[in-house]
Amino acid sequence: MLNVIKGWKALVFPFLLGGLLIAIGMNFGETHELYKQWEDEIAIKPGHVFMEEWKLAKGVLFEVNATVECGNRSVVLYAVEKASEREINERGLYLHFKTSKEGIYQIYYDNSQSSLLPAKLLVVRRVYLIKRSQFSALLIGVGSALLIVIGPFFVLKKSTILQKRFKKKGGLDEL
Repeated sequence: MLNVIKGWKALVFPFLLGGLLIAIGMNFGETHELYKQWEDEIAIKPGHVFMEEWKLAKGVLFEVNATVECGNRSVVLYAVEKASEREINERGLYLHFKTSKEGIYQIYYDNSQSSLLPAKLLVVRRVYLIKRSQFSALLIGVGSALLIVIGPFFVLKKSTILQKRFKKKGGLDEL
């Protein structure tokens, strides 16, 4: 019985280490590099919604920051991924999201809550490229290798231990 426990403990450490390396690689290896920035003034009539479309590549960070220069602060921003009709909902004057796939993304500047005052916005849009460091990729690769190798090894090792126990004790009835 002691050999079974020792064998099991020896396999848990690399399995946990692999998971930890993957988690560290995923969380700390991402950097954002500014690709392009646009600044505009947008006027929106009361009770209206202004929409613009952006064709964005997969895996970029898109950011929209609006400042109200004139009017009340009832304007809200939200985005819609056109292909899936999925709404990316922030409901404020700041919006940022990572693109899940290449396609058209619609940005809405909603002034429908205002019935009297038009809104004048200063809008800054930024696209950031997301890059993963080589060290992060190495951590993810080593962690994945540990999980891929240790998982099947654990199953095989456990079945080998059970087979040895069956041989020593004479079968299933004595377990």
